[in-house]
Amino acid sequence: MEEATSNGRFKEFITRYGHFFWIAGLTFLFITVCSTCSFLYPNNEWVDSNIYFTVGKALLRGKVLYRDIFDHKGPFIYWAHSLAYLISHRNFIGVYLLELALAFVLIYAEYRILLLYVEKKHALICLPLVAFASYATYALFYGDSAEEFVLPFMAVSLLHILQLSRGGKLGLVKYGAAGAFTAYTFWIKYTLCGFYFGWALLVLIFELKDKNYKRLLAGVGVFFAAFAVVSLPVFVYFGVNGAFAELWEVYFYDNLFVYTTGTEGDIVGIFKKIFTPLWLFIRSIFYGLTFYIFIIPGFVYFATSKEYCRREKAVIFALFGAMNFFIYAGGRGGAYYGLTVNIFSFTGAVALFKVRFAQKARDRLLKRFCLTAGVCAFVLTGLSVAVNPIRYRIFAPVSSRVQYKFARIIDEHPSGNIINYGVLDLGIHTATDTVPDCKYFFKPNIALPEIMQTQTEWVTEGKAHYVVCLAPLPEEISDKYELLAEEKQRSDSKVETYYLYGLKEFIK
Repeated sequence: MEEATSNGRFKEFITRYGHFFWIAGLTFLFITVCSTCSFLYPNNEWVDSNIYFTVGKALLRGKVLYRDIFDHKGPFIYWAHSLAYLISHRNFIGVYLLELALAFVLIYAEYRILLLYVEKKHALICLPLVAFASYATYALFYGDSAEEFVLPFMAVSLLHILQLSRGGKLGLVKYGAAGAFTAYTFWIKYTLCGFYFGWALLVLIFELKDKNYKRLLAGVGVFFAAFAVVSLPVFVYFGVNGAFAELWEVYFYDNLFVYTTGTEGDIVGIFKKIFTPLWLFIRSIFYGLTFYIFIIPGFVYFATSKEYCRREKAVIFALFGAMNFFIYAGGRGGAYYGLTVNIFSFTGAVALFKVRFAQKARDRLLKRFCLTAGVCAFVLTGLSVAVNPIRYRIFAPVSSRVQYKFARIIDEHPSGNIINYGVLDLGIHTATDTVPDCKYFFKPNIALPEIMQTQTEWVTEGKAHYVVCLAPLPEEISDKYELLAEEKQRSDSKVETYYLYGLKEFIK
């Protein structure tokens, strides 16, 4: 009797909470395999990740963002990496743990979205497909992009507005969540706020049409209050440090008028203004092919199906359009820029379980639900490894990577400041657990003449104790420095030569 009762309780527990364990398992599998921040990889060598980590570490050691140390993303991305640094100093395990938490939120939100359209068992079987589409993509790049940090919260906001479009209510808590998520995104990378611009506009239209004037008025107030509360730490930080001028100059002016044009004051022709963003969007489809394989047929299905109301369709297509417009309107685009679009991959999963020709196969699979789900997760995890362009680094020893080879050399000499001369952050500050003294410790992709002027001054005057670069130093500079190491290392599809120089007067 007791055994039967125990079995009944266990079944009830699994029925009620089993999906959390399933989501946690998928989160662990796909982030571990797809992100180079995980323990399967010796390190994350992506320059952007190393910049975030170096700046985050510098802020913990008293440097003031934009004033004492330079990069042009928003403060929240660096504060997140400050937290990651407290967990692990010379690698990205701290970032990996943050990625696990973020991925859990994303997959759970996608699960809740799927439940709006399919049965629970269908949704659970779809989740490995959604996880694969979200993370087994070149758009993830190495892992640890700014897009990855905002992606889960966009999925939550997408869930809320889809619920509204299907006749639900948008309570004040959801308005507040949207305000908080908008602020969080704004202070990481404000070009990603196009999604929330579209979200707010659609909510305004829906609420006005339904004559929910009081709820809309209260919701708008809560939205902006939440935005202000989340933004408060930014204003306190820059106010206490007297760095509002630097915040405006770097995060707003430089990003709007220097980074997007390539050179300050450059006027881009109207033809280029129109077709460059269009080309960047088209290219993003190839970078995000794993989720566009779901999105494209999913969009066709939702557009042609009579099962869904106009509001649902408006939400999906308008938010997709607003998101991409804001991302690419500035004329810049990398492989990772379109990562946030994968929140719409649920459309393809829904179509898979709704179209008639798949019904027989689907019903057979559901008879063996647990086996089907397990095999699906296993196969897709293996496929994630297969499509990973840097799978050759899995289980590679840390000692084999040039960053840690250089770190061992530097550790044998007196500790000093390091400059990435004429290049982005090559990861030496991470490997050595050091903080740069030079504000422009790397050369970002932004056309500010003072960056190379400052770097050249530090090198020619011997202020930099160690110089890391991807080309030999010019002759007029190299006489002050001794070449300590020269190493070749594969980076994606090409092989780079890394050079490490030490200031002769400093290392002797």
